[in-house]
Amino acid sequence: MKLRLTPEAPDPAADAGDELQASAAANPTVLARRSMHDRLIPLLRDMIEGGELPPGAVISERELCERFGVSRTPLREALKVLASEGLVELRPHRAPLVVDVDLAEIAATFEVIEALEQLAASRACSHATDEQLENLRAMHEELFSLYARRERSAYYRLNQMIHLEIIQMANNSVLLSTYLNLQTRIARARSLANFDHARWHESVEEHRALLAVLMARDSRAAGNMLADHTARTAFAVLSGLRSRLEAE
Repeated sequence: MKLRLTPEAPDPAADAGDELQASAAANPTVLARRSMHDRLIPLLRDMIEGGELPPGAVISERELCERFGVSRTPLREALKVLASEGLVELRPHRAPLVVDVDLAEIAATFEVIEALEQLAASRACSHATDEQLENLRAMHEELFSLYARRERSAYYRLNQMIHLEIIQMANNSVLLSTYLNLQTRIARARSLANFDHARWHESVEEHRALLAVLMARDSRAAGNMLADHTARTAFAVLSGLRSRLEAE
């Protein structure tokens, strides 16, 4: 079944509405192509991170164009973005490839993310508003409910949102942009690794403890606790990936 992408009309109420409308009037074809390219990126990223396009897979532009009902131009523009994220390898005169998982790079990336999250949790205790903390509490309550129902996919998505929320609560734009760039690199590794139920339970209990110290605005405990949680997650991801690679 084809999923056809249709260009979205520019929003005249946007801050840059007049400029956007003028650009559209001057060259509507370019605007439509840009819209398609932007909408293709998350779809292709999900295919890679979810394993539908596994590591080392050759990417068929023809098949993807038929699937999404687009031309090669916006597809290739989207692939360039994924190449900049380290997910796709573009090869001259040959079909692009899904980049293989590099265990050393994943380990190094987790090491940096651990430091970033430690800083973020510490800063969040002094920078977050009461409203943000209550929102974080509500997100955790839903997370615990998903765990109780064993809804792993929904749990995984909400867990990522919680980590991002803590980063945003730190109120540091450089920290946020750096984190987002690195998080893209390990999202696929997280999805490919098979966590066991014991680690899942441990992770939930770690989140319960983390929430308590964040609500108490204990910056030292929050920073150390989130760093330890991330280190444990990294160990689980790398162990799962090693087992997967050895079995192939």
